[in-house]
Amino acid sequence: MRHEQIEDFLKKLTSSGLFSGMYVVSRDGMPIFSKSFEKVNTDTFSAMSAVLLGASDTITTMLMDDISIIYIRGEKYTTHIYPLDERSLFISICNKEDEVKAESTLRDVFSTMPKTSK
Repeated sequence: MRHEQIEDFLKKLTSSGLFSGMYVVSRDGMPIFSKSFEKVNTDTFSAMSAVLLGASDTITTMLMDDISIIYIRGEKYTTHIYPLDERSLFISICNKEDEVKAESTLRDVFSTMPKTSK
């Protein structure tokens, strides 16, 4: 995915006002972009999200399927992990009360993006 596409994607999501944290991370866990959630250590969060995506990728490969979005639902926040392309992933955090709107916004934005490849 080109830099301009990522910038456009982030602008659309930022304008929604639904996300308290957004990250673009390399598949090896290095932060590329972060609008940091104050309770999160960006380096650790990025690395652990990349590990989670890698484990999920292994599972879906075994099932002969592809990952679209990984959701982690907590009591206060929802985290979304989305593979952007073969080199990077997107992570967002939203408040639990914004979860439905945030997921709808993510689906709308992701539907306009080119398909990822492994």
